[in-house]
Amino acid sequence: FNGDQRWQLIDPLMLLSCKSLQKAEVFSRGGNKLLKLSSVGAVPADCNAGVFGVSIATYPSGAKIDPGTRVSFKAKGELAPSSLLGGSRNYVWDRIQLTIVDKTGIGVKYTLEHGDIDVRQSPYAVELFPVPDADGRYVRDLHADFSKLPGFVSGTKVDMIQLDVFSVGWVELDDLCISK
Repeated sequence: FNGDQRWQLIDPLMLLSCKSLQKAEVFSRGGNKLLKLSSVGAVPADCNAGVFGVSIATYPSGAKIDPGTRVSFKAKGELAPSSLLGGSRNYVWDRIQLTIVDKTGIGVKYTLEHGDIDVRQSPYAVELFPVPDADGRYVRDLHADFSKLPGFVSGTKVDMIQLDVFSVGWVELDDLCISK
């Protein structure tokens, strides 16, 4: 995915016909194109919504998930500390995640930052907590991660890649690669 990939912003406030305060941008740093996603967590006064967070998704043209298929990417970001948010919020769902979904609708969620942990696994998705290397790069065996899900069929193609900031925070994504 070379930065020319088409990404679609998914903002719950826009779905409610509210003015969006969320932001997605592509910018260059050191010759690379990076994707930055920011969620300010604020809801405009004229909008009756309690929705926080923003997502951005792309629909690649079918990388196969075969044995030996890896996903690698660089990512950095952070969630706002609870002291800035009044300390009274429920942080169970606060997350920065990269989710990869196959053609059958099952997926792997790589949680990069999180609030209080309340992992709720399902037969359709597995949540993993990868650790980056010293350069901030995440490398995972995508086939092995999908193999943890019942019903996964080796050789299925990737259908969607989604980057999420739930609550208040930001994330930068660079050098996303799915390959053998």
